[in-house]
Amino acid sequence: MQKNANNPTGRKAYIITGPTSGTGVLLDASIEEKASRLVATSTQRIRCVGVDAGPSMLIRPDTCIAWAGEENNIDGLVDALCRWFVLSNRALLHNKKVR
Repeated sequence: MQKNANNPTGRKAYIITGPTSGTGVLLDASIEEKASRLVATSTQRIRCVGVDAGPSMLIRPDTCIAWAGEENNIDGLVDALCRWFVLSNRALLHNKKVR
């Protein structure tokens, strides 16, 4: 594929079925899926999908991006989970040891 305004990376993109019923989606490009492990131990309201490249992204049920992390950095993910998925910060911080 060629780079252009609609495809700035020039890579193929696959569309996932959009979130439904208040379920978010985490596209996880982190090493050893550490973003997915954090999310999976915290809530079942987010579907985790491993991706090979690009930033990891937490996508809200209304399909807006709630968080994006570069490379293996999951800083800010806990805050986004608490804000958009009304999770207890205490539960997330307990599970944050996956870093």
